[in-house]
Amino acid sequence: MIVGSRGDFFGGYDHRRRAGTVAYANRHIAPGKKQWTWGNHDFGYAWDRSLTDHDGPYVELMSGVYTDNQPDFSFLAPGETKTFSQYWYPIGDIGVPDLANLHAALRVEYADGLITLHLQVTENLDEARLNVRIGRSEIARWTGSLSIADPLHLQLSTGGACGPLQVILTEGNRRVLRYAPDEILPVPSPAVATEPPLPEDVACKRRALSEWPPP
Repeated sequence: MIVGSRGDFFGGYDHRRRAGTVAYANRHIAPGKKQWTWGNHDFGYAWDRSLTDHDGPYVELMSGVYTDNQPDFSFLAPGETKTFSQYWYPIGDIGVPDLANLHAALRVEYADGLITLHLQVTENLDEARLNVRIGRSEIARWTGSLSIADPLHLQLSTGGACGPLQVILTEGNRRVLRYAPDEILPVPSPAVATEPPLPEDVACKRRALSEWPPP
């Protein structure tokens, strides 16, 4: 489960099948992001047999609104209406995206002086333009058409440029996607849950009768 997310997307990816799913929603309205599995033990295997046919472990991707988690729910007052939007779309062999929005999903590999971009769009773009910058230098500009059926895989040389990376996808005057990893700030790590001790291991502090009732 993702807590305190500052992003509007999450999803799941099957590396063996080279395919996955992105879920996108306004995090201020629909903050719910969760992946659930029954685990790899006899209890989990029993649920796998009940909830799948024959193709492996059962995994749920969950998202939603108006509730922190089961079993906390919100209610509608008489005559009240609440609305929200969330979107799901498939991705192909781009791998696990570093950024996704309603229009595109992008994965960036950056190593040994090379940048490899993997991009998939959710709508056909006839006049797409991709700008890649490192620091103040534009190291590449790609123009062409993008199809929802054909992800783009583009490898570039950094040319020795130094500085923060920025990838911008536009069509005409419309910005479709902007990825600037140096501007992403991690959220504080949540407290890790610990298993409570057994009843016989819980220390019991005795009080003298003179101390009763306790303050």
